[in-house]
Amino acid sequence: MAVLTDACSSYLLPMSRRGFGGQLSGNEAKQVPSLPFVVCPQGDRVETYRELEIVLHGNNSFLTSGAVNRLIAEASRDMRAAQGVTCEVKMVASNVLVTLARSHFHFVMAELQSHLKAMGKVPDEIVLLTLGKMAHSYALRCIPFVRMTMLALHAMLSRVGSGRILRAICSVLEQWSKAVNTYFCKREQCPFPGKGVAQFCEAIYPVFRYVVVNWLECTEEADKQAVLGAVAAMMGVLLREEQHREHAWEQLPWLLHQYHWVLDTFWVSKSLCYVLEVLEGVQTPIPQGTALAIRTAVHRQLSDVTPEPGPAHQAVLTRCMVLQARMCPEKTAVTLHSLLSGGSEAGRMAALGLLGALAHSDGVVPVRVSVHPTSPEQEPRKTKGQRQELCPAVPLAWRRGLALLLAARSAQLPAPQVLLSRLLVVAAAPYAKSKRAVAALQLLQTLQGRIHRALGAAWVTEIPLLLQYLQGRTESTLHSAEWQHRVLQFLRASLEPIEDQTWTVGLSQELSQQLGSSAPRSWEKLFLYKALGTALAACRDLRHVQGQVLRFLQETNPVELSEAQGMVSVVSYAAESHFHLVLDTVTMFSAAFTRDGFYQTSTGWEVQRGQNTESAQATCAALMRTYSGIALRAPKEQLLTRVDREILGNILQLSRAKQRDLVLKMALVESITEVSCAIQAVGVCGSFELSLKQEAMQTLLDWIKGEPWDSLVYGVFHVLEELSKLRPPLSREENRKLLSVCCQSALSYPSKEQMEKRRRTGKAAVNVQILNRRNMEDLSHLMETWLETEATSACFDDVVLVLKGWLTSAKEWERERALWVCAHVLGACKERCELLVSRGPHVPCVPFPPFLSLEGSPAQLGAGFRGS
Repeated sequence: MAVLTDACSSYLLPMSRRGFGGQLSGNEAKQVPSLPFVVCPQGDRVETYRELEIVLHGNNSFLTSGAVNRLIAEASRDMRAAQGVTCEVKMVASNVLVTLARSHFHFVMAELQSHLKAMGKVPDEIVLLTLGKMAHSYALRCIPFVRMTMLALHAMLSRVGSGRILRAICSVLEQWSKAVNTYFCKREQCPFPGKGVAQFCEAIYPVFRYVVVNWLECTEEADKQAVLGAVAAMMGVLLREEQHREHAWEQLPWLLHQYHWVLDTFWVSKSLCYVLEVLEGVQTPIPQGTALAIRTAVHRQLSDVTPEPGPAHQAVLTRCMVLQARMCPEKTAVTLHSLLSGGSEAGRMAALGLLGALAHSDGVVPVRVSVHPTSPEQEPRKTKGQRQELCPAVPLAWRRGLALLLAARSAQLPAPQVLLSRLLVVAAAPYAKSKRAVAALQLLQTLQGRIHRALGAAWVTEIPLLLQYLQGRTESTLHSAEWQHRVLQFLRASLEPIEDQTWTVGLSQELSQQLGSSAPRSWEKLFLYKALGTALAACRDLRHVQGQVLRFLQETNPVELSEAQGMVSVVSYAAESHFHLVLDTVTMFSAAFTRDGFYQTSTGWEVQRGQNTESAQATCAALMRTYSGIALRAPKEQLLTRVDREILGNILQLSRAKQRDLVLKMALVESITEVSCAIQAVGVCGSFELSLKQEAMQTLLDWIKGEPWDSLVYGVFHVLEELSKLRPPLSREENRKLLSVCCQSALSYPSKEQMEKRRRTGKAAVNVQILNRRNMEDLSHLMETWLETEATSACFDDVVLVLKGWLTSAKEWERERALWVCAHVLGACKERCELLVSRGPHVPCVPFPPFLSLEGSPAQLGAGFRGS
C-alpha cells in the first residue's frame, strides 16, 4: 500500500463528480489542500495518476502553489523510489510532471534540476527520462536551462557505465540538442533573450567530445542506438558554428560505419536524415569526400542489403536522397543512374520511387537521368573532368606503378613488412603529399593478399573510410597530427587479426631500420616512433617486446628532446596491450638509475648525478613522461591497480631534486596532469582513492612557495585543479591552505609599472601580463572546481574569506586581480544561484552574504566585498 498525498486525492474526488476536463468551483478549489490523505494500492495509484494527467491536460492553472508543490513532491518521490513502487507507477508519475509543466514549468524544471545536480551520484533513470520529455514537449522554454543541464551531465558522465542509465542520458542529450536546433528555426517565437550559436556549442561540445571518446565503441545494441541518436543531435548543433564544425564532420564516417555494426540500420538512417535536415537549414556545403560517402552508404542500403529495408526505412532513405539532391543535384543524378542501371530489382524500384519524390519536392534543380538500364558497353563516355569527379586524382607515376604491379602477378615484390611500413609512411604524409597518400592507400588495398592473408576483412572497410576522410579535407582543415592518429588506428586494426608472432616481429624490425635512416626531428621519424610502438602492442612475442622497450630506455639520449619524445611514444604505445610488462621494465630501469646514481648503456652513454646535472635531470624528465604516457594509454581496467605507488610514486621520486631545470619542471607539471586525467578517464572508479594525492599537492605547493614565479610560467594551478577532482577529498584546512598559497602566488606578483622600473623591455612586460592573466584564469578554474566538488556553504565561505583579504589589500593591482578572479568565480556560480532562487519560498535555499550581489559593475562588486 502507498500513500497518495491530499494534493492529488483531494483534486480527484470532486473530479469524479464533474467529469474529466471540467472546472472546479471557487469553493471546491479552496477545499483542495485540506482534504485528508488517501491510501491506495499500486494499481489504483496508476489509475489515479492517469486520471490526474487527463484533468491536467484540460486546465491546471487554478492550482494553488501549495497544491503544486505537494503534487511535485509526491510524483518526484514516486519516480525516485528505490523499492515498493512499480515501474508503471514511476512512468505515470513522470507523465503527470510533464503535463503539469504546461502551466508551472519553472516549478517542475527546478525540481528536476535539483536531482540532476545532486553531487556524488547519477540521477535515477526516470528523472533523466522526464528531463528528456520536458525538452521534447517544451523545447523553447528549456533554452535558458541548456547550459546548466549540459554542465551537470558532463560532471556525471565518467560515473556512467553501459545500460539503462547510459541510454537515459543519451535521451536527454538527444532531446535537449534537438531543442536547441528547434530554437534556431523558431527563435522569433522564444520569449527569452536571444542567444548565439557559440553559447550553445560551448555548453554541448565538452559532452560531445566525452561521448565520442568513450561511448562510440559500446557493444549492446540498445546502447548503440541511444549513442547514435545523441551524437547525431549534438552534431546538428555543432555544425551551425564554424569553430566546431570540423569536429562534427569527423564523426560522419563513424555514423556511416554503423551500417555495418547496428542490427537495425533504420536508426542509422534516421540519424543521418536528421543531420542532413540540419545542414539544409544551415546552408553549409558538405565536403566532397563526405558527400560521396553519404551517397555511397545510402545507395548500398537501397540496392544491395539483404533483407530489403521496410517501407518506413525506405521512406527515410528516400528523404536522405532528396535532401542531398537539393544540395548536390549533379551528384544525385550519378547515384540515380547507378541505381537504375544496376542489377538489383530493389535498387531500380527505389530509384523510381526517388524520382517521384524529387518530382514533387521543392527546391530541387531538375536533373536528367536515363531511366532505362544500360550495360557498361552502352554507357556514354565520360569526359576527363567527369572522371576526376568520380575518382581521386593520382600522380601519373603512381598510376603506372600500380598498373605494372597488377599486370605482373609473378613479379618479385619486396618483403610484406617492407611494403606495409614504407606505404604507411607515405600514407601518413602531411597535406602537401595527400595525392601520394591516396595512391599509397589504394596500393595497399590492391596488395592486401600479398602482404598478409588476414588483412582482407579489416581493409575492406577501413581503407575506404580513410580515403573518404582524406578526400573531404583541404589544406586548412587536414591536421597532420590528427591524420597520423587515424593511420595509426588503421595499423592497429590491421595487426590485431594477425596471430603470426614472427610476422609482427619482422614488422617491428623493419620499422626500427627505417627509424635509423630517417632525418632527426622530421615528421617521418616522429610517426615511425608511434608506428613502432603500435606494432609492439600487437606483437605476441613478449621477450621481443621487453627487449625493444629496454633498448630504447638504454640507448636514447634524453638531452635531445626529440629522441626523448620518441622513446616515450614507443614505450607508451606498446603499453596499450602489454601494460604490466612495459611498466615493470620501466620501473626496473628507473630503480637502477635512482639507486645507483648512474646507468651504463650498451653504447657507452653514462649518466651520473653530481657530475652531469643536465643529463641526470633530462633522464628523470624522460622517465616521468614515460610513466604518465603509460598511464594515458593503459587499459582502463588495469590502470587503477598500479597507478598510485608505481606510476605517480615514481614520478614524485624522480622529481625530487635540489634544483629543477626547465625540462624537469615541465615534465613534473605535464606528467602529474596526465596521470590525473588518465584516472578520471577510467570513469566509475568504485572505492579507488589516490593515496599519494596529498603528497603530490604538497610537492607542488612547496614549489610555488619557494619559486612563486614558476606558477606563472608553468601553469601549476591547472595541475592542482586536475588533482582536486580525485579522491580522497582534502580536509577543509588543507583546501584553505591550498587556496591561500595559490592566491599569494598569483595576486601578489609585481605590477606592470614595477616590472618596467626593473628595466624589463616593453615586450617582456606585456608577456608577463599575459602570463599573469592566464594564471588568474587557472586560479579561478581551480576555485570553481573546488566549489563544485565540495558543494558546501563552508567551502564557499572559505573562498570568500581568502579573496576578501586580497580585495581589501592596500595595493591597487592586487585588488584589481582579486576582483577579476572573484567576478569569474561568481559568474560560474551565477546560474546555480539563480536556479535556487527561482524555486521560490517553498524550497529552502542556501543563504548568501548580502555583499555577494551578482548584479552591478565590477567596481560595485569590489566595494561590496571591501565593505563587508
